[in-house]
Amino acid sequence: MKKNSKFLPGISIILGTISIIWGLLFFGPGKLSATLFAYYEWQTSLYLRIFIPAAIIGLILGIISLKLKLSKTSAILGIVLSAIALMIWLFIWFWITAWSIS
Repeated sequence: MKKNSKFLPGISIILGTISIIWGLLFFGPGKLSATLFAYYEWQTSLYLRIFIPAAIIGLILGIISLKLKLSKTSAILGIVLSAIALMIWLFIWFWITAWSIS
């Protein structure tokens, strides 16, 4: 194993975990959710522009580290966490888009 073999999967895990936490906070209790997301109109679109690409980058880094055989368990964990984060943020995006249109 290489010396820095957990760097790419570690970044993937971190990006996926942060995106999941912020995505779940979106559905948090009313006061917390309103303070974090609905205080200004532009906040939700800003978070979507940050966390959807972060989840995609985490997914890509996990796949790259799996292909390079750096750390199999960390790479798979990064892929799974980033995929879950991407699903959460895409659900939020579709929900907000459908809500604003109707």
